[in-house]
Amino acid sequence: MKKLSKQTAREIEREINRITGEKINVMNDEGIIIVSSDPTRVNTFHGGAKRIIDEKLEELVVEFDGEYDGAKRGANFPVIVDNEIIGVVGITGPYEEIEKYGKLMKKMIEIFMLETYLNEQKVAIKNIKQYFLNEWINSESVTNKGLINRGKELELDLSIKRRVILLFIEIQKQLTPYDEIMYLEKIEEKIYELVNKISKETLILNEKRLYTILSPITNDHDILKFCEDLKEMLESTLFIKVKFGIGTNNFKLSPKEQRKTAKQALQKTLNDSKRDIVVHSDLTFESLITSISLSNQEKYFNDVTRKLDNNDIKNIIKILKVYYQNDGSLKNTSIELNCHINTLQYQLKLIKEKTGYDPRSLKDSAVFVLLIEIYDNLF
Repeated sequence: MKKLSKQTAREIEREINRITGEKINVMNDEGIIIVSSDPTRVNTFHGGAKRIIDEKLEELVVEFDGEYDGAKRGANFPVIVDNEIIGVVGITGPYEEIEKYGKLMKKMIEIFMLETYLNEQKVAIKNIKQYFLNEWINSESVTNKGLINRGKELELDLSIKRRVILLFIEIQKQLTPYDEIMYLEKIEEKIYELVNKISKETLILNEKRLYTILSPITNDHDILKFCEDLKEMLESTLFIKVKFGIGTNNFKLSPKEQRKTAKQALQKTLNDSKRDIVVHSDLTFESLITSISLSNQEKYFNDVTRKLDNNDIKNIIKILKVYYQNDGSLKNTSIELNCHINTLQYQLKLIKEKTGYDPRSLKDSAVFVLLIEIYDNLF
């Protein structure tokens, strides 16, 4: 049997009170008042409501206070969903004054409950699909027939080839924690609206600030255009900055491996302030890193950083990323790091002393470029 939640009860009480201006009580299927215009009545028993539930009455008028246990003068109506009484709504006051609201209120409650139920169903179906997509994108099987068949039951056709795109959101204004949650919901609605306009076959997995978009657009030119258009529409209508990582078009890889390639592309954009969209096929060096075993990556990393503590490592990675992104320009690097050129030169000299490698040397720069890529891959 469905239950009348306190949240729904509050919405009913608020809406009816707004329209009628009358005092409202909402009772659950046991006759207990769960929401009331009079806070002192919450969690008390309402005998009139219990009678409506037990005898399946369409209306019950209480002629005087105390006629039923815990009841006051007024009219009470059942809340019906799928032919089941899941609660009761009562209006306190003389019947001749509130009679005009009776049938209207009863119909309004039924419509409200139907809309609430349908919305809850939509949310439930959406959550099931999100859970399923999360399972599929983490699958290590290239053709998992079991998942494909389950997808059909949810009206998700996984037989269509789809390219994996990772979309990262960064909000560009200060918000309270509550307002941030509300704004993230607004962002989600906008993303779904815009993506579905472009292609109904696109699937979306939402992880708050990170979206996994599974697009039927598979060639590089068109998928770049898709991301560019989406970026422009999102950033022009919302206070956000977006970054895209576009995965491989090698559909012989498992969904999990495809997503990993999109993650590598996204990581490149997060490490480079000048790039907002990166296609995995452009990551020649980064692709090479993934072919090195994790144990060998860790060994290389530990060998180069053996004399450094964690703070040193983070600081060096931060400096060298900007330094190499600016092609070794001291002026541009110092501007981006907001420090004096002399300070930057001292930092580069210190890196040489601590690691034994000179970041300003063409030969040694390869050591640090590899170190940065391994750091991003490991951490």
